[in-house]
Amino acid sequence: MNQNSNGSYRKLRRTVTLGVCGILLLFAMFIVYVVRNESINRLHGLTTHTSAATSVNEILLYRVLVDIDRVLLKTRLLLKQGKADELLRGSLQSELAANPELIDLLIVDRGGAVIHWTGSGDKPVMHDHPSYTYHLNSSEDHLFVSSPISSSISEGSYVVSLSRPYFDDEQHFAGTMVAIVSIDRLAEVFAAIERAPGSTLVVINNDNEVWFRNPRVPGDSGTRLREVLEPYGDKRQRSGRVTSPFDGKAYWVVEKRMVDFPLRILTSAEMTSVMAAERAMIVWAMVLFLVVSSVLFVLLYLIRRQLADLELSDNALQESHDLLTKLSEQVPGVIYQFQLFSDGRSCFPFASCAIKDIYEVTPEQVREDAALSIARIHTEDRNNVMSAIRESAISMTPWHQEYRVILPKQGLRWLRGDSRPERLEDNSVLWHGFITDITERKLYEQAAQELNRDFNTFLDNTSDYVYFKDQDSRIRFCSKTLATVTGYRNWRELVGKHDSEIFPEEIARIYDEKEKPIFMDGKPLINKIDPYYDLQGQLRWVNTNKWPVFDCDGKTVVGLFGISRDVTEQKRIEEELLRSNVDLEQFAYSVSHDMRQPLRMITGHLQLLERALCDSLDEESRTNMAFALDGARRMDAMIVSLLDYSRVGRKTEPKTWLESKEALDEAMVFLQPEIVGTQAEIDVRGEWPTVFASRDELSRLFQNLIGNALKYREADIQPRIEISSDVDSANWRVSIRDNGIGIDPTQIDRLFQFFSRLQLRSRYEGTGMGLALCRRIVEHHGGNIRAESQGEGCGSTFSFELPLSNPMQQHTGEPLYE
Repeated sequence: MNQNSNGSYRKLRRTVTLGVCGILLLFAMFIVYVVRNESINRLHGLTTHTSAATSVNEILLYRVLVDIDRVLLKTRLLLKQGKADELLRGSLQSELAANPELIDLLIVDRGGAVIHWTGSGDKPVMHDHPSYTYHLNSSEDHLFVSSPISSSISEGSYVVSLSRPYFDDEQHFAGTMVAIVSIDRLAEVFAAIERAPGSTLVVINNDNEVWFRNPRVPGDSGTRLREVLEPYGDKRQRSGRVTSPFDGKAYWVVEKRMVDFPLRILTSAEMTSVMAAERAMIVWAMVLFLVVSSVLFVLLYLIRRQLADLELSDNALQESHDLLTKLSEQVPGVIYQFQLFSDGRSCFPFASCAIKDIYEVTPEQVREDAALSIARIHTEDRNNVMSAIRESAISMTPWHQEYRVILPKQGLRWLRGDSRPERLEDNSVLWHGFITDITERKLYEQAAQELNRDFNTFLDNTSDYVYFKDQDSRIRFCSKTLATVTGYRNWRELVGKHDSEIFPEEIARIYDEKEKPIFMDGKPLINKIDPYYDLQGQLRWVNTNKWPVFDCDGKTVVGLFGISRDVTEQKRIEEELLRSNVDLEQFAYSVSHDMRQPLRMITGHLQLLERALCDSLDEESRTNMAFALDGARRMDAMIVSLLDYSRVGRKTEPKTWLESKEALDEAMVFLQPEIVGTQAEIDVRGEWPTVFASRDELSRLFQNLIGNALKYREADIQPRIEISSDVDSANWRVSIRDNGIGIDPTQIDRLFQFFSRLQLRSRYEGTGMGLALCRRIVEHHGGNIRAESQGEGCGSTFSFELPLSNPMQQHTGEPLYE
């Protein structure tokens, strides 16, 4: 099945599916329309019935209220005519008897006192009654209707009052006429009216306070309701669905405002039957929809199944071709059939698309004639290839060949062909096989051969002892030098051997102990001096470096690589130089020490001569004597400085771990007289670590540097010295900054030389050995020192840097020479 057929089947299945879904959608819309229309009709009928009942209730309540208002107006007419009290009382009693909902009629004067009432007993108090206060404060003649209040006569019942004002001859307020209406009796009037089952009547005022509800429920009178319906707008009537606060049921409510009274009539019908009918209609609609949907989906399934069977039958015709195409695309090369005819002609009846990369031809170009692909074969390989093909055709054996091709775009490439022959009925031979590009492999093989050649040349000619060991510490390869020094003719004879099989037992044990941390922890061994014996049995020394070789995970040690270099002669020279320097320093110490004795004698005798000849010497002789004494003293100070210099690393305390701040504090104690005398301000800051150093040398270093900062200053300037310490991962740095006389930048290189002075001796005393001694101490600890200054008068900064750790000793002892 081609692509167009697949598209047609998909389009047909899509059309059928969309048609069924469209039918279901239309049917669902029809059912929704029917259910909704039925619900609207039922609700409309309920609204019509409830509205009619509301109008009837409004008319009845209106008549009752109008009759009560008529009683009040008649009473006011009698008051205006000045009727006698007996006649007035009789009229009130007759009206009370004619209107059963009235329980009392009262006439209140201007002061709020009751002057006539139909009740008995104590007069009621009306001066704070809402009806009295309303009319007293209002100048208009309006009927006032009060809110429901508890009756003082009958416990548990409620009453409302209707009142009107009356006036004197000058139309001034003279009092009120009040009709007390029993809500229970008023409710009984409406209860006598026949109503539909489940319907209710509620009368409320404009403050949403309930007068009464029919049917009655406890506590209905006086209850304040919340607004739940839409606003009236320009109409007197509104309706809506409401949940009753009295019984919790759902009602359809029609509410109407009375025209002349501040009251509203709410007539409601219970919606239980309507809701039940809606639910029944919905259930019926859902069942019908499910039945129709099931029928349509079954029909859709049958149609799609039939279409799928048709599609499968068409796909079966294409699958074999697709499978062959996919397989050929996954093979790293071209899958082909090569046919050789008896007359010498050849072609490729089948070739996958990869032939475009292998020969840079298309399958169509070689389907009838293979000459174009054969022409791509390198001229030096073409005869061999064709001869091998003909031999395979004669012997009917598989053909395997590696050869080169020259392609127009890719240039020179290496190919490998593998195929099996088959003889056809026309006596031609058909090979089935594949050809792959092996250029990268050939390049790798060539590079490996060159690397192997270079590596063997290196192993055969290097003068160092180079070796690689596996995880069992057995040699995998090594240099010819190592084989020669161990008595072997070729380094390949050492492959697979352990050190214990090559070296003496004590030497092999040393090597094995040194290699254990490499295999266990992956830590390299750097610049280690190890012994060995040559072929003559003489002890010699090598400088060895060994590095771990990790697996691909970067964690597991699978071997080690080492390089050792014979340093026997270098070690001999260093030891001789070390002995020479030790002897030289001992000589310098002895000379400087022994020179002080005759120098002290010279100084002493000069002083004796000066005292003995004091009176006989002239001025010039005294001056010469003073120069001689001063020179002798300076020479003694210089000899002492040389002694101090020679003692560094030899006559001082050995290095140990100590707190650097303690050495600074010790130096500050020695310098305390100078600090107090110059009133110097010294600021110490930073981190002061634990260091590996000689305590007295480090203290002497601080003493010399801080002492110089106190010494080399202008006489009228207070010294300010800042001492800061800084630490990084490997080094400790200290800087001492002052505000002294400064240093000419061009002269800084002379500072740390022997007996070097940049200032006149007449201005600042000293031998010029202090900074040279500082350099000696710092270098003895493996560090360095430097000085910085912007020029004379700008102050100076001296900084030194020492390693934090104990440096690895690469030799048997520390050199004591500079």
